Amino acid sequence: MVVAVLLFLVTQVGMLVHRTGSVVSSFRDYFVYDQLSYLSMVVNFARGDFASVEPFTETGRNTYPHLYYVVLGAVGHLTGLGPVESWNVVGTALQAGLVAAIGIACIRVTGRAWTGVLGFAPLLLGTFAWTQGPGQWYWQMSSHAVLWGPFGVLFTLNGEAAALSVAGIAFLAALVPFLRGSSRRARLVAMTLVAVVVGGLLNVHVYSFLATVFLSFYVVAAYAVLERPRRRLLVLSAALVPASLALAVVVAGAVGPLPAFVVGLLPTVPGLLATIGRTRGLALIPMGAALAATLPQIVTTVLASAAGDPFLSYRVASSKDLGVDLPLGPLAGLALIVPLVLILVAGIRARRTVWTAYAAGAMLAWAITSTNDLWRANQEPYRLWIDGFLLIAVTIVPVLLDVAVRTLRAGAPADRDAPADPAAADADADDAAPRRAPRRTRALVTACAVLVVAIGATSALDWGRFFSAGRELPQITFAEPLDRAVADVTAGATGGSIATGACLDPQIVKIDSGRAVAHYNLGMAWPADRDAVDVARAALAAGRVDAEATEAAGIRWYLALSDCAGDADPATVPGLVEVDRSVYDPATGAAAVLYRIDIG
Repeated sequence: MVVAVLLFLVTQVGMLVHRTGSVVSSFRDYFVYDQLSYLSMVVNFARGDFASVEPFTETGRNTYPHLYYVVLGAVGHLTGLGPVESWNVVGTALQAGLVAAIGIACIRVTGRAWTGVLGFAPLLLGTFAWTQGPGQWYWQMSSHAVLWGPFGVLFTLNGEAAALSVAGIAFLAALVPFLRGSSRRARLVAMTLVAVVVGGLLNVHVYSFLATVFLSFYVVAAYAVLERPRRRLLVLSAALVPASLALAVVVAGAVGPLPAFVVGLLPTVPGLLATIGRTRGLALIPMGAALAATLPQIVTTVLASAAGDPFLSYRVASSKDLGVDLPLGPLAGLALIVPLVLILVAGIRARRTVWTAYAAGAMLAWAITSTNDLWRANQEPYRLWIDGFLLIAVTIVPVLLDVAVRTLRAGAPADRDAPADPAAADADADDAAPRRAPRRTRALVTACAVLVVAIGATSALDWGRFFSAGRELPQITFAEPLDRAVADVTAGATGGSIATGACLDPQIVKIDSGRAVAHYNLGMAWPADRDAVDVARAALAAGRVDAEATEAAGIRWYLALSDCAGDADPATVPGLVEVDRSVYDPATGAAAVLYRIDIG
């Protein structure tokens, strides 16, 4: 397990260590626009301001799930770590925890310590993007949609990466008791804890939450349907799959895409009701715990929607044309589809419900969520494909090991899903371990293992390309002379937000200064008066001050670079009064210059 964590650090961070500067205090310039927007929240929280406002202007409201960024800010506030340091340390620690959890699950399932080293392996799986040509490690689709392996989504260290890491740990915690045949009480405790985590993910990242909910619901429902097979229950559940997707199309047109997405869970209802009945209502405990954990984000969103928040309407309407086309989806997921099919076949042959339910539920949930544009839910199908890929990847290794070990235990009972005495079950398994499987069985297991490893290793060529690209990846230090000049010159800029000149990135200025900045991320949160911010910035870019818009937007300062050819000379703009400057290039005298906006 320790070796697995070390290998994780080598494979996921190792490409950065050759750089000058600290890996801990530098920010990865990797699809950085959204990441800097998230980091702006951490900057605000780290100084002790935990208000849920648009993070750049510090006005309006922020309904974007941001619990993880609150945690990062709190860590920085309590420990003295900078926002970037908190981002890197906590994000990497969570992923290391996921790798450790995979390793522990492998050891628990097999009883063999060496299997713990496999904890890092699922993160290297790819999508065969290398087949496109030299240097390619991900698939670029329409708009900003991409497909890549777990290493691609985890490298950001953002809320999505954190949510998926926590979800993976939770799933493993729930899966191992089922694989080992633990008592019903142990399963209930595990499922309740997992349910709290799953529900809480809505407060961290919406798409990770949706992927987690669909995967958990479909696997649990499949287990209930298959554990005690009833033809009516099986037929009803199967029939509800196409029926629910057809209904979702109708709901999307009549009500909206988000309710349509919920309809996609309808096929799980018979299995979930059966679970509630068989447990005499005890299954309602984890279900209620999950619902309670979602409430903070649900209440926030409902209140904002009731208040007519225009951002929410925009956000729902903008998640279109991001589907995963055929045959790309199945081909890119081949590294998981092949082992899932093998697990399904093994489960059917051995009549081992947990294998069959895991494989069938995972494939169905992954397929439904990643094609949600076809049934009009339009909730970024490509992102749900990526999230589903990761969640299956980090849970599939212990299941594969369980299949291999139990298949090779000749004469072992076929299904130990729910033994009355787990300790006795483990003892029986130990007794069965020395039994040698028939040569044909060993040959079959070996052939399947070689096939799975070969496909996985071939897909991991994407990771090799990714690692090479990472060695050339720029890092943002926030400690360059210009960064220090911006921090110095804006130290006294209080009582309003700062508009920035053409040669300055407002997101970088936000991180450097820690002040309110006249900027916003269109897809994350909007300021109180978005139109005023747009008009005021456009006027300043044109070399004039729009007094009315500037006042409405709360902009009081203008920051520019003295050597910026893209700006109108601020000294000639009526209403701009220079108050301070800080030289960042002594050789040329170039400086960051702060102006007060005098609107009379």
